[in-house]
Parts: sequence; structure tokens; C-alpha cells
Amino acid sequence: MAFYVAVCLIAALVALDDDKRLATVGVVWGTTIGLALAHLFAFRLAARLVGGGRIDTHEASLVIAQLTGAVVVAVIATIPVLIFPAPTDADATRLVLSGFIGLAAFATG
Repeated sequence: MAFYVAVCLIAALVALDDDKRLATVGVVWGTTIGLALAHLFAFRLAARLVGGGRIDTHEASLVIAQLTGAVVVAVIATIPVLIFPAPTDADATRLVLSGFIGLAAFATG
């Protein structure tokens, strides 16, 4: 989920045409929350169809780990917005997210 959120955030930030810091933070967190809610909905729907409506503790811990990964990516994406000035914060965020994707790809090898 973290990889998916990072890719979607890069796409959303490419489409962002605003130089305001608040807009960048709104895009980062709005996209992350929207994707997390969609993922949670799909997870619950799949549990109803496949698991008879029950979610075991293993599946619950899996979805919590995935949602935690999405929040970690959003925090990582927010840090450059707080550090860099307004015209370059979206570029810095895209660079940090690209680095995260590269590190994740390298680590999973």
C-alpha cells in the first residue's frame, strides 16, 4: 500500500499547478486518506465475499500495517513541504517520493 500511495502522490503532485504550501499538503493528505479509505472499503468487501463476513486477527493486523504504511508515506511526503520554500516544495516532495520508491524496489530486490 505504501508503494501504491507513493506512486499516486507523485502523479497527483505532477498535476498540481499551485505554488501554495497548503495546497501541496492538502493534496498529499487528501490523496492518502482517499486511497486508504478506498483500500479499507475494498478489503472489507473482499472479506464479506470470501471470508463469510468475518475478519480474522491476521487480516486485521495486515490491514493496520498497510494503513500505517500509507500514513508513513504521507509523513515522508509532508516533510519537504515544511522544509523547502513554496515554489520548490512540490518538486522536493516528488524527489523524496521517487527516492522512497527506489529504496523500496532495491530493498525487495
